[in-house]
Amino acid sequence: MGETKPLTTKVYDYVYSAIINGEINANDLLSEAKLAEQLQVSKAPVREALIRLCEENILQVMPRMGYRVMQISPAQIAQLVEMRILLEGYMLQKAFHRIDEVRLTQLKNLLYRQRKDKSGSQPVIEKWQDNIDFHIMLAGFCGNEYLLDALRRTMKTCAGAAAQCFLNGYSRRKTSVEHHDIIIEQLEAGNLDSALEALRQDIQELL
Repeated sequence: MGETKPLTTKVYDYVYSAIINGEINANDLLSEAKLAEQLQVSKAPVREALIRLCEENILQVMPRMGYRVMQISPAQIAQLVEMRILLEGYMLQKAFHRIDEVRLTQLKNLLYRQRKDKSGSQPVIEKWQDNIDFHIMLAGFCGNEYLLDALRRTMKTCAGAAAQCFLNGYSRRKTSVEHHDIIIEQLEAGNLDSALEALRQDIQELL
């Protein structure tokens, strides 16, 4: 592994990416010893990374066995969707009158950077991170850091659910970028209700 990040962060990023990309699934057991050997690091940063993933409800501890991906039921996915719609909808309403030309340009520039030099074979982890970045920027315009932190934590919890959706026909649905375009268009036109509807559809399509 490279040396540009702390070891714990690198292990975390490796495992998180593998989960989102479907390389680690709900039936796989993760071992501290095997991961340490595979990544050529000591057990301490591996343990810290796995504990962090457990705290974010991405992994769960299996006593005397190891760790596995938290299995997310349809009912739990529905609850995550409901929470995001309520939270992000409220934040967008709060931010609506703050979203001026400067902020619209920021959103457009973000989409431009995300599209640049990318193809349909873009890794799932990149698609998910692009989606997170858009929603965090949009929600951030409301100016409430506590709500924004709650959204960040919720998006982390959504990781497993997002992986399930990407691996179960995401490419056949309207892409998040299309919804993001519509959200920006409706905000630019001053149509809050239409922007909220596009936001709702975007959240439901992904999860």
